[in-house]
Amino acid sequence: MSPEEFKRTRLALGLTQQALADQLKRKRLAIARYEGGTRTIPGVVEVALQSIGQSSRISLVGIVAAGDPIEPIPQTERIEVPKSMLGRGETFALRVKGTSMRDDGILPGDVVVVQKQDVARNGQTVIALLNDEATIKTYHRTAGAIELHPANEAMTPILVHETDTFHIEGIVVGVIRHLKR
Repeated sequence: MSPEEFKRTRLALGLTQQALADQLKRKRLAIARYEGGTRTIPGVVEVALQSIGQSSRISLVGIVAAGDPIEPIPQTERIEVPKSMLGRGETFALRVKGTSMRDDGILPGDVVVVQKQDVARNGQTVIALLNDEATIKTYHRTAGAIELHPANEAMTPILVHETDTFHIEGIVVGVIRHLKR
């Protein structure tokens, strides 16, 4: 990596020399010397800079019901998620409304991280569209019947009938919760 590429990458990340130095655990003067070409850029610094550049921001695309299915409510916002939650393919996020999944630790206001796919195994928590309304539930399929189970004893499973339109949007791979201060 040339000094010019190093500086372009830093600027593209929107970082000052000091902010980059803090992330790389270096002195600001070292960053200035890398960019000025007076000091060779160590390979470990190149790798760290590339890692910083890998985005772990995903789209928060709407609200999903944890209760009776609701019409999807679109949103356009990007949120930061741990890189470990980024799966294969497309990953997106939804904000939870309702309490049907509380016993699985998914509460109203939480953000669920979803790996987009149209199939699921029994027991996986899914985002499903049932008659064009979105819900989050645990998926169960038995002998041709599909049931969507809540994680709340006060609520009953949703039975998917042959006349319903049903589609799995993805499986939940993580939950993000901001605690009130």
